Amino acid sequence: MATLFLLTVLAISQTRELEEQQSQRSITVYNIKGETAIGLIDGRSVTFIGSQKLWENENAMLFHVKHHWWNRGVTRETFVEMTDTICNRVLKWNEVSFSIVNRSKMNHSMKEREEHMDFAIVHAVNWQEVQSLDEIRVKKLIISNAIGPKTKERLKGVPNVNSVFVSEVGAISIE
Repeated sequence: MATLFLLTVLAISQTRELEEQQSQRSITVYNIKGETAIGLIDGRSVTFIGSQKLWENENAMLFHVKHHWWNRGVTRETFVEMTDTICNRVLKWNEVSFSIVNRSKMNHSMKEREEHMDFAIVHAVNWQEVQSLDEIRVKKLIISNAIGPKTKERLKGVPNVNSVFVSEVGAISIE
């Protein structure tokens, strides 16, 4: 009887965990030195946005990213390379609007939106162009580890911008 009871409890626990994994939605910006790495988890699938170099480095992926995916029950992975075609555009994912900012080529749709984007991930910006970031209508700026120390210092001085530095707080997950 005790064994049957324990098996039943285990089966119920596993079923609940699987149901939770199927309904999970999150965006994670990983803390990887010199990289911008983003995981979009939808159920048990992940879309990874990052550099080809990182994606092909199995040891780095295992150390920085894959344990998180295993914890979340991810079984399917898709890779999207960080290129100019996905940067500097307003992206929508599961009712969340965001952008990946790359240099000063921020287009007008980012700057002239009437509503705020939920967040922008700063992938690459020249330290001299930092002030233009306050023109983006965004609730929060997430500064990736691809940004150099001089630019980070300038970003800390931008008024009216709520910034979070991945290098200071570790990986950032938005559920």
